[in-house]
Amino acid sequence: HYREDYPHRDDPNWLAWVLLKEEDGQMKAFKKPVPEKWWPDLSQPYAKRYPNRFPGE
Repeated sequence: HYREDYPHRDDPNWLAWVLLKEEDGQMKAFKKPVPEKWWPDLSQPYAKRYPNRFPGE
């Protein structure tokens, strides 16, 4: 999702699902990479890769 303090996408590091799991009575957060078949086509312009716009983006 879009954040004003991080206005640009960082897909190489954050094109992932963030998951939560309870482990030993505590919550653990971790990332799982999005499957490559779901990656955007990087040869396309940004507006075509990400057609849904967010406020401030």
